[in-house]
Amino acid sequence: MRGYAGKRGRNDPPCGAGHHGRQDAARWDGLAEQARLDLPPPYRPHPGEPVYEIAADERVAQVAEGDLIGPLRELVRAVLTDGWQIS
Repeated sequence: MRGYAGKRGRNDPPCGAGHHGRQDAARWDGLAEQARLDLPPPYRPHPGEPVYEIAADERVAQVAEGDLIGPLRELVRAVLTDGWQIS
């Protein structure tokens, strides 16, 4: 889900069509919906700044860390902190 200084890491939000069997699927789908991946902020990273590529179903957004605000920031935080632990 994120890249930094030319390196990439991956953490996928447990939402979308492949995760509807999870007990917490509605929570993740709600976070992804609120994040409005169809209308992300402009892509404007600065050198050395982490860039997040966030995907849920067919929606994909690339967002520089400095542009993560509101629900988009909450989605990224949730995935990085407990995305694979919540069930």
